[in-house]
Amino acid sequence: MNQIRIENERPYRDMGLSFAPGKPYPLGASWDGRGVNFAVYSEYATKVEVCLFADLLSKKEEKRFSLSSRSGPVWHGYFSGLKPGVLYGYRVHGPFEPWEGHWFNPYKVLLDPYARSIARLPVLDLSLYAYRRENLEKIPKESDISIMSEADNAAFSPLARVIDESFDWSNEHKPSYSWQDTILYEAHIKSMTINHPDIPKDLRGTFLGFCSEPILNHLKSMGITSVELLPIHQSYSGARLQTSGLSDYWGYNTLNFFSPDIRYARKGAEVELLRDFKTMVKTFHSAGIEIILDVVYNHTCEEDHFGPNLHFRGLCNRSYYRLEDHKKMMYRNYSGCGNTLDVSKPVVLDLIINSLRYWASETHVDGFRFDLAASLIRGSDGLPESFPSFIAALKRDPLLSELKLIAEPWDLEGNFQDRFPSPWREWSDTFRDSVRKFWNSGDVDSKEILGHLGQRRLTPETTKDLPFEKLNFITCHDGFTLQDLVSYNGKHNEKNGENNRDGADQNYSWNCGEEGPTHNEDILSMRERQKRNLISNLLLSSSVPMLSGGDELSRTQKGNNNAYCQDNNINFYDWESDAEKEDFFAFVNYLIRYRKSNPIFGKIDTLISDDNSLLWKSIVSDENGVEISDPSFARSGSYPISWYARFRKTDLKNIMRETDSEIGFILLLNPTDKEVKFVFPESSIGSPLCKVIDTSEKTFSNRKEILLSSYIAQPKSLVLFEEPGSVLNG
Repeated sequence: MNQIRIENERPYRDMGLSFAPGKPYPLGASWDGRGVNFAVYSEYATKVEVCLFADLLSKKEEKRFSLSSRSGPVWHGYFSGLKPGVLYGYRVHGPFEPWEGHWFNPYKVLLDPYARSIARLPVLDLSLYAYRRENLEKIPKESDISIMSEADNAAFSPLARVIDESFDWSNEHKPSYSWQDTILYEAHIKSMTINHPDIPKDLRGTFLGFCSEPILNHLKSMGITSVELLPIHQSYSGARLQTSGLSDYWGYNTLNFFSPDIRYARKGAEVELLRDFKTMVKTFHSAGIEIILDVVYNHTCEEDHFGPNLHFRGLCNRSYYRLEDHKKMMYRNYSGCGNTLDVSKPVVLDLIINSLRYWASETHVDGFRFDLAASLIRGSDGLPESFPSFIAALKRDPLLSELKLIAEPWDLEGNFQDRFPSPWREWSDTFRDSVRKFWNSGDVDSKEILGHLGQRRLTPETTKDLPFEKLNFITCHDGFTLQDLVSYNGKHNEKNGENNRDGADQNYSWNCGEEGPTHNEDILSMRERQKRNLISNLLLSSSVPMLSGGDELSRTQKGNNNAYCQDNNINFYDWESDAEKEDFFAFVNYLIRYRKSNPIFGKIDTLISDDNSLLWKSIVSDENGVEISDPSFARSGSYPISWYARFRKTDLKNIMRETDSEIGFILLLNPTDKEVKFVFPESSIGSPLCKVIDTSEKTFSNRKEILLSSYIAQPKSLVLFEEPGSVLNG
């Protein structure tokens, strides 16, 4: 059934509406083919009204109905005769007592938290605030909050739309990759598509543009298995950004957890937005690529106690947000964005689980990445729970427990790594910082690098108690791009309007001799080498790798390491290429193919040796290539590393190919600024080797067999040799 498009028709007028008590669940506005059931949670409200609007330009609702039926904290009612297309909001009556955490104000039309479609975004206006506010650009005094605003916001309020959610999923071919086989690519819908010359202009910046052939071909050519989309839930830019001419471009300021962001709709086809999103997912699945959503359940766009009444604050503030015990007007701010949703409350946990189930069941996405996930496992006291109810709820859910689940295991107040058990994967800032420091600043213990390469010997006994797994990355949306990581020593965020105070100050970057753009050939050459070092370290390490979208194209943000508010070329991909960009793109693709076709890299932490026959040796050397025998590595700094590994067929179980009985590797890492001669162990001398990569060289396709007893690694270089039995074909 096609979604009903209603433009001029008013879907509730002259239809002989009849009203019935309806049902308390599901929450939201649900169309059953005959009418619409409204259900909304508000524990402390004294009255809840549904407001129906004629069109998007309406300055006042045309009809208002009280939801007179109440089941516990849920207000509900059924309207037979209503059809998809109706525009609605809620007015909620109750105490206006900010000092007690109550912000009820019936002069404010509020958005349904369970809305499946946003028809109109809030229009920035003083009437959006529950208290009397006189200036949008100036922060009011706390004493001003105590005066309730009687300005009606109906002309500026957000509005939801009732929709028909049906979609034809027939012939869908949903991929399913193990974590060991996953290559993750983080992307933003608009950034990747808006400047692409081969995408039709009317589709650029939209869901349908993102699933167009040029984008799919690009990702498939790289060997990407899974795309992690920056937030696509409906977001909203706050007053500071709007009055500064900026926006919540990345989308981490969520307005609604059940509807896709209207920014990604085709112009004039906004009512088809959900259908477009489902089409995108289905198309990606047909191309063999998974879709993972970056979701932000730690806070909302209602900001701090000076923020507007858009939904939760006016519906039932005390039920949804974490409030300060001594001053309930104030919010606990674990998110750094003004407020924090209280997942220790059943209504909030249910909201999140219902939202996740909706996207998984209704749109068929393959997993979720949880922004600031530490906020989601805090108990009512704000401390991390020993057995988090959030994690338990996902584990016992038969649908959600089968999806890919990724945690950003920190928030503003704490880092809770190793609290998200397998099959979760945790973002590893330890990997990010260690690898950056190893190659850029030299200020890291080389043992850390060995650990990230998979320097563990596993047996059936040791693996059964290994619940915590990592997701590795060098760069992501938050911070420098890979190009900027080797081009800037410091951040350059002046265009964000905060006098360069925002964004991380410690980036472990190195500009290779000159800040920003340069024409110095030596510096440019070193930057390309450093990019090859960093991306090689990522793709040759154990655990799941994630690439930040655009890094393969040498994308730059001109030194901005917090471009969350920049809806312009700072974030947009530049698809114009040159020889250096093409070389690096080819190198990244080559390395991904190598990792995917090789039975070892990326899987070392899954190897089990029944007879303890797994053989490898790691040597940390000084600047002259002499082994440092002191196991404590008393001297600080990055030192050359040589890693020798030989795996037998009995070690690798089903990972090795039938033709291989034994395969070996030699990996050399030289982070110093001088040549280092590595002498190979006796077990490797006399065996033919193939050089897979040497990051000091631009070419990487010459794979002739050679006999070596040593190798001189150039300054700032990574070199990989393998025995011919494991050579990448093609």
